[in-house]
Amino acid sequence: MIRLGKIIHLEKDQGLIVDENEQDIPFDTLDCPDGLYIGAEVSFRIILALDGLMAAQICLLSI
Repeated sequence: MIRLGKIIHLEKDQGLIVDENEQDIPFDTLDCPDGLYIGAEVSFRIILALDGLMAAQICLLSI
């Protein structure tokens, strides 16, 4: 299931997306497309990682 959200935090190795349900979903920036920025609207899938739920297969929706 594809979810929608906005990037609210971005560092070298990790980032954070707030989704349409106001949930904070972390992601690994090594698994992301180039050009991500704070405020970018994205689509993503949820996966269960060792540390809990994470965003994966992130796609940039806005420029």
